[in-house]
Amino acid sequence: MLADTDLQVWLDAAQERPAVIIPYVRSGRDDSLEYSLQVLRKSASGTSRISQRGSLDVKADVPKALSRLSLSGTPSTECRIELTLTANGHHDRHYVFECPS
Repeated sequence: MLADTDLQVWLDAAQERPAVIIPYVRSGRDDSLEYSLQVLRKSASGTSRISQRGSLDVKADVPKALSRLSLSGTPSTECRIELTLTANGHHDRHYVFECPS
């Protein structure tokens, strides 16, 4: 079960070019999760989508990095990161972040 109070999700971004973004998950208890991560980008030159799925085991109160993303773009590029977490095949939690600039 994914209780919002037991789960924290955030992005860490390095201030470099291209931007390096690392999504993290921390749970209040040991848990096994499935995740789906998508980066959606729109610019004048077109649209792109990066997708990744996987599973992870989290230890109570220990942050766990999901992936490491390297993104470049211009200030006019629309970009968002979507993360869906699932435990035991149900109880989805969906998170949406704007890409750090």
